[in-house]
Amino acid sequence: MSHFSQKELQRCQKCRDWDKIYVGETGRKAEIRMREHKKDVETLNMRSAIAEHSHSLDHKVDFGDFRVVGFERDWSRRKIKESLQIMKSKNFNRDGGMQVDKRWKVFLT
Repeated sequence: MSHFSQKELQRCQKCRDWDKIYVGETGRKAEIRMREHKKDVETLNMRSAIAEHSHSLDHKVDFGDFRVVGFERDWSRRKIKESLQIMKSKNFNRDGGMQVDKRWKVFLT
């Protein structure tokens, strides 16, 4: 199964011009969420951290290349896993996701 057709996942999206990533989650198919991010970039819609990053720094994001880092059906668990991935990585997310106690960070190495 292609990762584009998978849902209920956490993913990392690379910037082509920087060594940082965007960490995201979706309960829907990945291809739908990627299409929304791409449209936000094209229409200058700053609701997306990817669009904001792309336009403010004139950076390019490769929408065809992302890494699935986990699957989770439960929304709250998926949000927690996203937040832990944000804590763990060098990223260009606007926020840290769901509030998670920083003591969990020791388990991410």
